[in-house]
Amino acid sequence: MSSVTLDEGALATLFPFHFRLDAALCIVALSPVLGRLMPDLRAGAAFADHFVMERPVLRPSFAAFSDCHRVMFLLRAKRGLDQEELLLRGQMMFLPATDELLFVGNPRVRELADLKRLDLTMRDFPPDSTLTDYLILIRTQQTALAEAQRLASDLAKARDAAQMASNSKSEFLANMSHELRTPLNAILGFSEMITGQMAGPISDNYQGYAADIHKSGHLLLAIINDVLDMARIEAGYHTLEDEKVLVDEVVRDCIHLLEARAEEREITLGYHSDLPGTHIRADARALKQICLNLLSNAVKFNKWDGDVRVRFTRRGDAHLALIFEDTGLGIPTEDLPRLFRPFQQAGATTTRTFGGTGLGLSITRTLVEMHGGRIELASTLDQGSIFTVLLPVERLV
Repeated sequence: MSSVTLDEGALATLFPFHFRLDAALCIVALSPVLGRLMPDLRAGAAFADHFVMERPVLRPSFAAFSDCHRVMFLLRAKRGLDQEELLLRGQMMFLPATDELLFVGNPRVRELADLKRLDLTMRDFPPDSTLTDYLILIRTQQTALAEAQRLASDLAKARDAAQMASNSKSEFLANMSHELRTPLNAILGFSEMITGQMAGPISDNYQGYAADIHKSGHLLLAIINDVLDMARIEAGYHTLEDEKVLVDEVVRDCIHLLEARAEEREITLGYHSDLPGTHIRADARALKQICLNLLSNAVKFNKWDGDVRVRFTRRGDAHLALIFEDTGLGIPTEDLPRLFRPFQQAGATTTRTFGGTGLGLSITRTLVEMHGGRIELASTLDQGSIFTVLLPVERLV
C-alpha cells in the first residue's frame, strides 16, 4: 500500500490538484487551486456531496478507497449548473501517519480551449512540467488514437471488400460448375450409350472415339467437382454431418476404387490398421474424399512398380493418425509451403506432366481442419512422401 507524509506546502507544490479525506470520507484539506475551481468545497464537506465517481465502479468507503492505491480514479465534480464540467483523473493514497486518504491528480484536459474554459494557467501545474508539454502529450495521444481508428476503419473496409469479392467468386464458381455439369452429364450418358452400341453397331474407330469422349468427360467432371467443392467451402456452405464411421471400411473402399488405376502402373496398394474395427464420429463423405484425394495423389505421382501404404494408428494420447506413404517422386523442399494452397502443385512441370487443378490437397486440408484435425507432410525428393492426417482422439466412438 502506498504511503506518504507531506506537509501542506509540499503537497500544494507537487500536487496542485489534491484533497485529503478522513475515515468518514469528509474533506480534511484541499489544494488552493482545487479550492479556486470548487469554491463550495471546504473542510468538513462530505466527499459524496461534491464528487461523482465515474471510475472505478464501487461503493465509496474508506476501506474500499484504501485498497485502490493502484487504481486510476475518474471523479466528476458537482459544480453549479452554470459552471463548466470538471473531471479529475488521479489516484488515492493512504497516509498512515494521519490515517487519511490523499487524492492526487489532474483535470482531464484535451486541448488548450479546455484550460481556458476552466480558467487554468501554466502556473496551476507542477513546476517540473509545462503546459506546452502537457498539451503536446495530449495532442500526440489524440493523433495516435485518430490514426489508429482511421487504420482500423480502412482495414475493416478492405476486409469487407475482400470478403465480398471472395463470396462473389465462390458463388460464381458454384453456379458455373452447376451449369457445366448439366450438359456434361448428357455427354457422359450418350457417349456411354454409343460405346455400348445400344442404338446399333458402329465401327471400331467410332467406338474408340466414343470411349475417349466418355473418359475425357469423366476427367472434366472430376475437375468441376473439385472446383464446386472448393467454392462451397470458401462460401461457407459446406457443413459436416457427423455419423458413426468404420475407418477400415472407408479406407478399403477407397483402395478398391483406385485398384484399376494402380494396376495399370503395377503399383501395389496396401492397408494395415493398428486399431481394427475402430469407429469414429465423422462425416463419412468428407472422410472418404480425404482418403481418395491422398490415395489418388499417391498413385498419380508414384513411380512405375511403386508402393502405396496406408496405416491407421494412434499418435500419443491426443490423436488418431491415418498415414499415407508412397514411393513416388517426392516434393522439392521449396514447394512444400505452397502445396496446400488452392490451384497449386509441386513445380511448374508437374501440372503439365500429370494434369489436375491443384485443388485436391487444399480441399483435403480444409476437410481435415473442419474435423478439428490437421495434416502433416514429410517428403524426400525421388524417394517418396508421407501424408499424415491427425484427428482428435475425442472422435473415437
